[in-house]
Amino acid sequence: PKFITASGTYYIKATNESGCTALKSVTVKISTYPVLSIVIPPNVIRPGYIDAATLIASNQAGMIFTYWKDSAATIPLPNPEAINRSGKYYIKATNEGGCSVVNSFVIVVAEPPLNAPNAFSPNGDGVHDVWEVPTLSLYPECSVEIYNRLGQLLFKSIGYNKAWDGKYNGIDQPVATYYYVIKPSAGMPTVGGSVTIVR
Repeated sequence: PKFITASGTYYIKATNESGCTALKSVTVKISTYPVLSIVIPPNVIRPGYIDAATLIASNQAGMIFTYWKDSAATIPLPNPEAINRSGKYYIKATNEGGCSVVNSFVIVVAEPPLNAPNAFSPNGDGVHDVWEVPTLSLYPECSVEIYNRLGQLLFKSIGYNKAWDGKYNGIDQPVATYYYVIKPSAGMPTVGGSVTIVR
């Protein structure tokens, strides 16, 4: 009786000196630690994200899952359904018996490539009239500079709220190749290349 290892109903019998007895039942429920298996999350490119619930490979009946920033499960993960930053995170699984286990997973969220067009045609026909770099909207603090062959700065912006329209001081620039320098954000490498105006 000191080492009951299985759940079930057991009975305790008490006998006094006169031989009188009393019998009472006791229900014992033994809980084991839950099994929590986590699949390796795929790498994503911002603005993509990972739903932590999709990483759970084992799901026992009655299990409750919570999501955390630390291994001690004291700092809740605010948006486990849309994790969009690289880092190490934790899932805590608790079963009906109150036993729990914590497992970790690592997410890598890569920065999107800056696929800058190498040509545009600012001729007023409504098609490719400006030089747009779509992924720059993900870098609100980016800087963009455009130079001509002589090294003259024709366009500069912090953030890319307004795309370059092929003008300098309101004057259309000639058909030629121009050069851009993009600094997406602090800590990221500068990107450079050329863009050609065609008409």
